[in-house]
Amino acid sequence: MEPQTYAARFSSMDWESPAAKVRRKIHRVGNRQLRVVEFAKGLEHPEWCPVGHIGYILDGRLALEFESRTIEFGPGDGFIVPEGEASRHRPVPLTDRVTLVLSEQV
Repeated sequence: MEPQTYAARFSSMDWESPAAKVRRKIHRVGNRQLRVVEFAKGLEHPEWCPVGHIGYILDGRLALEFESRTIEFGPGDGFIVPEGEASRHRPVPLTDRVTLVLSEQV
């Protein structure tokens, strides 16, 4: 693998929109991916997410809703959500837009 493929050049990537009120840029290397994601207020995540994430909030405010509690995050906050059904979650944007970086295994 060429060393330059390790660099995530998000500024030169186009946004893609996989669902309403979501847009993202993705960089993959092997079985890992790094995403810049933007959620818009009113996002309705239809399913609980069992995927593990490491995240960092760049702008805006985000709540992660778990079955038993909700945790709020703002700019400069990071989080680690373990993989699995016990930590399944849903994102809830608290501001008009929230931009974050997520790292995951794929």
